[in-house]
Amino acid sequence: VGREGATGRVDVNTLLPTTIMGKQVERGDFERCAGTSQEKANELCWQIVGEIERGVKEKDFHLRTRTAIHALQRHMDLKHIVPVAARTQVAPLLYTAITETEDLDQLLIRNFCKVLARILKPKDGVLLPIELPWRPLYQLINCNYFGKARTPQTPLCRNLGGSLVALARQARRYFNDAANDEMMAELRPLCCPQDMSILKAQGFMSLLLKRTNADVMKYVEEAMGMWTWVVAYYDWDLLWTA
Repeated sequence: VGREGATGRVDVNTLLPTTIMGKQVERGDFERCAGTSQEKANELCWQIVGEIERGVKEKDFHLRTRTAIHALQRHMDLKHIVPVAARTQVAPLLYTAITETEDLDQLLIRNFCKVLARILKPKDGVLLPIELPWRPLYQLINCNYFGKARTPQTPLCRNLGGSLVALARQARRYFNDAANDEMMAELRPLCCPQDMSILKAQGFMSLLLKRTNADVMKYVEEAMGMWTWVVAYYDWDLLWTA
């Protein structure tokens, strides 16, 4: 640890062992499944899903869940198909682990977000048959980037923000139909042109509003009215067009 610490390259993946299903696993073991048949690949996929489920249930995020998530990521990197049933089972588990686990390591949040965003991405335009709550994700982003002044405002983990944004862009497809009204009720009190909190409200509206709702257009007029409140600020214009 001392030698690696001097180079600044220490992370949770190098410090912790890799075990899955009670056995020590070398990093190259999963790469060797590249030449396996789809049937064997599916069998391996369901073993990984079982490990993720057990890890989340036991709250063993740093070892069992982390190793299984990395195995699933390698499985997808090798272009193996992850069945819809497996994705449907894993997605709510990971989403809950990311958004509702108190003091979860930021490295794990980032890595879990990357994999979950890939799982949630529609295949051939078809969404998974699940529903995700919007508020836990909103609170997670709000806590990490808009917390009280007495708490650190800059996350320790590099690229955490990008991973959370990638997750939000996929997860918002799975919010319920009432989510937009609930979000706007939460954000409207922040929309005051004399306060910097309006930029926070604008960012969340741009990031979390569900575009596929039939009623989403009713917010366009409201948004266009706010657009004129701030002038000569490129970020303000950019977020409205995101």
